[in-house]
Amino acid sequence: MTTQEREAVQLFADANLTFKQLDRISWGVGPRPGFWALRAGPCPFLEYPAGLPTCIVHEARPYNCRRFGCLRPDVKAEPLQMAPLAPVLKYGNIGCVNLRERLLQSRVARRIYGLLQRKGQRWALKHGWSEKDC
Repeated sequence: MTTQEREAVQLFADANLTFKQLDRISWGVGPRPGFWALRAGPCPFLEYPAGLPTCIVHEARPYNCRRFGCLRPDVKAEPLQMAPLAPVLKYGNIGCVNLRERLLQSRVARRIYGLLQRKGQRWALKHGWSEKDC
């Protein structure tokens, strides 16, 4: 995430999270100057109240999280299944098995996913990302 996104996430976290939640956050240098990475896997902002994954910094989530969606019609009937990194597969590193399967099987899902990506890209450009970063 960008430095601005990191600052927004950290400010939100400092104001809204418990000490235990804050203790899980560790930042690392990103792939190039001006970018940061969370040192965690899975995401330290993902919690599971009642067994369902929930982002605890949703209001301040960075661009890459804003683009993420599994298109699950019923989150209770279909739990989130995180996908391993697989760059050789079509739709390889999109985050979850659920979405990958839907994109491979449904033209409607591909259209919705494309709309989500474009919406996320508009947000990113508005917030200082360059075209090559989106």
